[in-house]
Amino acid sequence: MPSRFVLAFHSFVLLLLGAATLIIPQSTLSVVGVTLDPAALHIVQFTGVGMLCIGLLAWVARHLPDGNTLHEIYGAFLLMSLLAFGVALVAQIAHMVNWLGWLAVVINLLLALNYAYFFVGKAEASESP
Repeated sequence: MPSRFVLAFHSFVLLLLGAATLIIPQSTLSVVGVTLDPAALHIVQFTGVGMLCIGLLAWVARHLPDGNTLHEIYGAFLLMSLLAFGVALVAQIAHMVNWLGWLAVVINLLLALNYAYFFVGKAEASESP
């Protein structure tokens, strides 16, 4: 899969979820079967702000030329996707969310695999003579 497509897909997911989490946090979380008190919902809105910012970074990164900056972004997104995969998997195994939580597990796993391919593949390409 082309890296530009993966960055655009990642951006779309983050911007959509970030906006929904910021504007309507309770409705967004109720889709996966989570209910929170008002204080926790306020904290979740900060998460929405973070998702919006990272989504914008992913959108802008699509236009970066191949090089060290893009390589480092791939590494950061790889780490973020692996951590999100772990958190989503733990929540799913512990039955904290309903069956729709598997979407987060699968999406983050696929993103992590793609970013690992770009991160390792670009590193190997730059090391070859």
